[in-house]
Amino acid sequence: MDQLTSRAHAAYFKKMARLGQTAVVPANTSGVREWRGRHYVVLETADSRALPLAVYRVRVPSGELRQLSRWPNGVARTATSGQRIRTKASLTERASDL
Repeated sequence: MDQLTSRAHAAYFKKMARLGQTAVVPANTSGVREWRGRHYVVLETADSRALPLAVYRVRVPSGELRQLSRWPNGVARTATSGQRIRTKASLTERASDL
């Protein structure tokens, strides 16, 4: 699991604890995705539908995460189809190119 996904997991569990809700454990397929030139960390459910539990927008230069209350439909479709999975190394390369 890369650093961005680990940070998204931590943020998700902290938010659920703060709200007093039971957190669902995200699936191993959760990770960094690229959609329309933007980077997102998508935490998916472990069941066969792979629905997003939470989506975080990644700011490429700083690596800052921001949880989205509403996310683009394409991010959810990308998450379920498993397309365009990016690793932290590719994000770091892209950030250094900017």
